[in-house]
Amino acid sequence: MKKIYLIIVCAVVSFSGCVEEIPIGFLSDNIRMREDTLNIVKGVYTVSGIPMIDGSTRPLSFEILKVRNLTKGGGADEFLTKYPVKLWRTPFDPDTDVTMEIVNEKIEIREITPLEINPVSGQLCFNGGTNFIQGDDIYGVDVKVFNENSSKTFEKFGIVKLVNRPWEIANNFGEYLHGTVGTNTETVVEAVNPLPATEMDALKNNTHPRYSITKVGESDEVKVKLMFLDANGQAFPGEAIANWPRDAKYLNNWFDNSIDTKTLSDGVEFNFPTVPFPAFGRTYTGGRESISLSYYTLHPNYYTLNAAAQAAIAKANVANCTNYNLRLKATYQINVPGVWEVKCQFKYANKK
Repeated sequence: MKKIYLIIVCAVVSFSGCVEEIPIGFLSDNIRMREDTLNIVKGVYTVSGIPMIDGSTRPLSFEILKVRNLTKGGGADEFLTKYPVKLWRTPFDPDTDVTMEIVNEKIEIREITPLEINPVSGQLCFNGGTNFIQGDDIYGVDVKVFNENSSKTFEKFGIVKLVNRPWEIANNFGEYLHGTVGTNTETVVEAVNPLPATEMDALKNNTHPRYSITKVGESDEVKVKLMFLDANGQAFPGEAIANWPRDAKYLNNWFDNSIDTKTLSDGVEFNFPTVPFPAFGRTYTGGRESISLSYYTLHPNYYTLNAAAQAAIAKANVANCTNYNLRLKATYQINVPGVWEVKCQFKYANKK
């Protein structure tokens, strides 16, 4: 037993002797942003991960020295130039922020640079000021790092790609034909969720035959006209665009992201002071993928089911349905202020 104990002790001592001790005040030569390349969508607030510090002694302090255009060469001082950016003092609340006057009390316009760094954590922070930057090049961010012992300069501490994406599809679309059986109002007759990959590709290229998004004017805010069309291309009145109820509340929708919403003869106009839009998710929260989820019911008072719908019902062979609902999950996200128009066509509906 003593022999075994002696072997273990010797092994521990030997292993300890092979481990290089990191001195107090150590500052590595290999501090860098965690992401290889961080994609920054213009207008969208984005924060990098906490950087890799390679055993450096904390606390550390971080300072941006320079941004360089790695695509064209030269400096990129526009990232460190101040621009007027709308910022929320407190978060938007759709239950209380019901007028633009109330909302304006919660918003301030501040002169800030599109890129900042958290001086303690070292995270790069990009804000709505990126909308003022032209082009979509690749950039390197040079950073100086300090600790109690020394300081070092790190060229290309972070590599970022600026992406010009005025709108995007942050999640999958879905189309639904639901029947009512007893107390179940969401009996599935047909659910295409998500839409097939080929259709998703067409949505992202804005070439889908039944869905489209178009910027039709300029504005300092976001104004979006949502139009629901029947199978023949006729627009439904705004009253036909209804929320999708679920458990005594509603799923995510644009009504919760709008102030001074206007119901029109051919759609609904949503208004919001900042991008991205939508910015709030009542049911699905978190990142952009969740908040972008937006659910609607086409109000049954305004349409009849066409022959294609009747064929889908017959094929599904769902018995005892007393009513039917056409529903939609849309996931457009707008990243640039302006006047926008979104059209969504229901293939199974004919306008009354």
